[in-house]
Amino acid sequence: MFTWRIACPIFGARTKGGNREAKAGGLMYAIHQFRPSMTIPDMTYRYVASAIVGVVLFLRYFQPFLPYSQRGSPNFWPFLIIVLISGFLLSLGLARRRFWVPTCLLLTLFAGNFILIVADSITDSFDRHNLLPFEFIFIALLTLPAYFGALIAATIDSFRARGMKA
Repeated sequence: MFTWRIACPIFGARTKGGNREAKAGGLMYAIHQFRPSMTIPDMTYRYVASAIVGVVLFLRYFQPFLPYSQRGSPNFWPFLIIVLISGFLLSLGLARRRFWVPTCLLLTLFAGNFILIVADSITDSFDRHNLLPFEFIFIALLTLPAYFGALIAATIDSFRARGMKA
């Protein structure tokens, strides 16, 4: 038999047929009954951590605080390794939406680059970014190891779910 329940903060909880439960107490019952859904899930912290990693990597490797003429091309191997490790660690143990963690990192780097382009166009001439679409493609290629790390984490989680050793 199908039973449905609606929690209403004003009128309390009602069950099938519209009868009020004896222990329904309005707002307090709704808060007590649905407390787990009101908490911030673990995924949100991982998205924020991924964005923080993106900001730190952007500030370190893209050097937005220097003028355009003084920005060099740093060694990107540590960038790729850090992105791989962060994509793996931040998505390990997530059951769903695992690939949103590297996507959050990618979007943070895109936003930082867009802000950098706007700041450069205000301070300098815009023609310094004449390869604008390729800058975003380059950033997307640099974040591919984060997706690979999330894929490794998914493989390890599937082995752990089956009870096998990785």
